[in-house]
Amino acid sequence: MTHLLILLISALYGVLLGNYLTTAYHRIPLTKPINGIFKNKGIKPHCSVCEHELKYWEYFPVFSWIFSKQRCNYCGVKVDKIYTVLEVSMMLISISLFAFMGMNLQYVFLTLFMSTVVLLIALYAVYRRFYFKSVCFVVISAALYIVGAYDFT
Repeated sequence: MTHLLILLISALYGVLLGNYLTTAYHRIPLTKPINGIFKNKGIKPHCSVCEHELKYWEYFPVFSWIFSKQRCNYCGVKVDKIYTVLEVSMMLISISLFAFMGMNLQYVFLTLFMSTVVLLIALYAVYRRFYFKSVCFVVISAALYIVGAYDFT
């Protein structure tokens, strides 16, 4: 039972990372800030077409995509499938890494590193260029993984 619960937590962790990747994927080419939790900093999550600010229940990855029938609840435009691909791929990567490594600090850092690599690949596949912010994510997450891989005790 405990193993299943941790597996579900790793799946949720992957989906949430994937959801953040969708924000970064949309905003980096437009040079928009990728944060948006606080009202006075960044830009809150919104539709990429009509820019209507999303309600809190629409933040939930994959589920909101399914329940909204793959369309924006406000303007009706079809949601790009790359968003779901990013979320589901990160969920599968997270589950796979958990299966191989277990739940530890290396797992957390390696999952972060893999999420930045997935972002870099997605941005390059669509826009055919590397963005400085996404390359910085890869370098920083690789450094965090390397530091986290060593036991300093």
